[in-house]
Amino acid sequence: MKYLLLIFINILFIGCSKMTISNFDNLNNSTATNNLKEDINRLVEPLINGKEDVGIVVSVHKNNNNFTYTYGYKDNFHINPIQEDTIFAIGSSTKSMVISLLLILDSEGYLSLDETIGNILPKNLHYKDENVRNITLKELALHSSGLPREPLSLESLSLAVKYQFTGNNIYAYINRDYMYKYLSEMTINKNPNNKAVYSNIGIALLGHALTLKMNKPLEELLKEYLFEPLDMKNTAFTLNNKQIQMLSEGHVGDLPLFMNRNEPLQNWKFSTFMKGTGGLYSNAEDIMKFLEANLGQSNTKVDVVLNKSHEILAKDDSLYFTLGWQVQYIPKYDTYIYFKYGVIAGFSCYMGMELKSKTAIVVLKNNFNWEDKIGHQILLEMALSKK
Repeated sequence: MKYLLLIFINILFIGCSKMTISNFDNLNNSTATNNLKEDINRLVEPLINGKEDVGIVVSVHKNNNNFTYTYGYKDNFHINPIQEDTIFAIGSSTKSMVISLLLILDSEGYLSLDETIGNILPKNLHYKDENVRNITLKELALHSSGLPREPLSLESLSLAVKYQFTGNNIYAYINRDYMYKYLSEMTINKNPNNKAVYSNIGIALLGHALTLKMNKPLEELLKEYLFEPLDMKNTAFTLNNKQIQMLSEGHVGDLPLFMNRNEPLQNWKFSTFMKGTGGLYSNAEDIMKFLEANLGQSNTKVDVVLNKSHEILAKDDSLYFTLGWQVQYIPKYDTYIYFKYGVIAGFSCYMGMELKSKTAIVVLKNNFNWEDKIGHQILLEMALSKK
């Protein structure tokens, strides 16, 4: 019975690494126009008009120019229109920024990617399996540590079932003390260096290790080393009063199963330990600044560091992994798409880039939706076209 329950958990939450991505192997270029806005409208308007999404922001970067388009409303009462600076929860897109922080701290000599968690976590923490003690920061960032997506237990099953009726946080029980006990008692099968297994708790542990190593809160570290250098003024775990006014309401989408689509959802509150896996809020302008730095166009020292995040180092069944990104290769067009897709509570966030053409896109929605129907398609059209 226990094993059936664990299988059920996996079915309910198969993970951000397995979000449904548009099949751009079958991209029909005949549907593309010579007008980028028309192409975006073609994909977005049916989602808004068909009430699949309440509000959407699409921001694109091409030929060193940014264009942002807004659709729908912050709320399902259609009172407050989505604005270009509207803030959304970005879910697992947080992970790319936390891993970027790791690369920055490594480049400045504060730590080593090969440093182990056993060297950073409290020395009185005992491990049943020495493989756990010897997990490196690089392995956490690359999802190759051997840690699962999340702890599989009756407790996690209970929260997963309740989520389908309430939308409440399925990770609410995971905090520092829980994870220390979990790490001390677990055993792992170490993944080969080229095998990635997506892990939410792995990136949460990475963020926690950075706070211990630097003796500063994760938000403070991100602000000092990433957000302030890139002038990302509206990206944070905790929003100020002005930013709260800019925040969109989140809504039911594909999940929770037993709530009405477009019904408002409460934002998730993470423990301090879990914030690094999916707790950030941001807007299209800020995320685009992060993507521009990845394209080497921010004119800051961050550009050179983030270029290191583009090397493919691991693979799961269908995607390649770098230190910060998931990558899909499209043989038909001999193109690699770098992306991160995050869903949380009532929000979805897609950010992606194609390095050769130096194009990028951000898609923010105030519905929880598994499937990306905009980001990959428009990104590939921009990368292949001259418009």
